[in-house]
Amino acid sequence: MGFSRTAFVNLLRSQTGYHEGRDPSGNWNNDQKFSDETPGLEWSDWQAWCATFTAWGANKLGARSLWPITASCYTAVQWWKKAGRWTEYPVLGGPFYLGSAGQDHVGVVTAYDADWIWTVEGNTNSGGSYQGDGVYERKRPRRGAGSPYGYGIPQFDEGTISADPALGGTKAASVPKKTSTTTPPTTTTTPPKETPVTLTEYEMDRIATKVTERLLNTRLESPTAAPGTDPTRRLSTFIRWADQNTADILAAVDEVKAEVASLKEAQS
Repeated sequence: MGFSRTAFVNLLRSQTGYHEGRDPSGNWNNDQKFSDETPGLEWSDWQAWCATFTAWGANKLGARSLWPITASCYTAVQWWKKAGRWTEYPVLGGPFYLGSAGQDHVGVVTAYDADWIWTVEGNTNSGGSYQGDGVYERKRPRRGAGSPYGYGIPQFDEGTISADPALGGTKAASVPKKTSTTTPPTTTTTPPKETPVTLTEYEMDRIATKVTERLLNTRLESPTAAPGTDPTRRLSTFIRWADQNTADILAAVDEVKAEVASLKEAQS
């Protein structure tokens, strides 16, 4: 069975927005599906899972022999080096490794240019942490602080595309996102009317609880709550606070949308 770069990258991209579980205190706990769905790595659940995420993608596409099936970034780096498939230059669709020996974190390169790599990564967050909460698409520097230790060179059906002069020296490249092959209709259609959702008191409480947990977990406490503050000053303070915490506020909104969507599905 072949190993398509486009299929691999878009499979990983399709998981963007997935989050690991939480413990009883509401903290992220590394409990995720990728370990359970990758034969041989079931034991790695509840542990750092960035390497497991990339192995999951290769396993799903039947490419276990072409990718290190391991939960360890360091072991994966050694696997690529032993196979003679290692470079200091970005490889499109290939893994990048962070840390002094590549031991800290891994993701997959979806695009690159002279200065940056664009990636899809598991066990990170919007800030690029090595110990995050889900699958994100990120942008990282090619050089300097926070840049990769190196890159693996997968054996893709489409061949290798890399900035490495020894591998063709392509200066910039990207993997196209999956698009529908269906020809769009030429006639204008009226979108279907959305079916209203009737929420019980229990379901409303579930949504409220999710928002509360999200805000408390990120310590988003509005500074406008202080009593006795001049209203104009409170409004100005709130606007600054909202601007600084937009990402987390939107993430909370997305969680509410996801919860409502699941309730719609349950009622259909």
